[in-house]
Amino acid sequence: MTGAPCPTCGGTAALIALAHGKLAEALAANPLVTAAVVGLALLSLGGAVMTVVPSWRRRIEASPTERRRLALVALVVVAGHWAWLLIRTV
Repeated sequence: MTGAPCPTCGGTAALIALAHGKLAEALAANPLVTAAVVGLALLSLGGAVMTVVPSWRRRIEASPTERRRLALVALVVVAGHWAWLLIRTV
């Protein structure tokens, strides 16, 4: 619509490349979506393992300050990725 890419532009291509096992192609299409999908897959795998092996269960607690820092890091990562997409398309 505006001609500028959104942060998820190339996300579908990245998912298709991941489904075919082409990690490099997925990273080239959209690194943020690729990292998010791989990260979610690893978290899911970890959750499944912790269900089977109860002694591995851990509770992650974050203070309000740590939550704000994490939100700021996420915002910086998304903004940086978006800037990279804008520069890449020029």
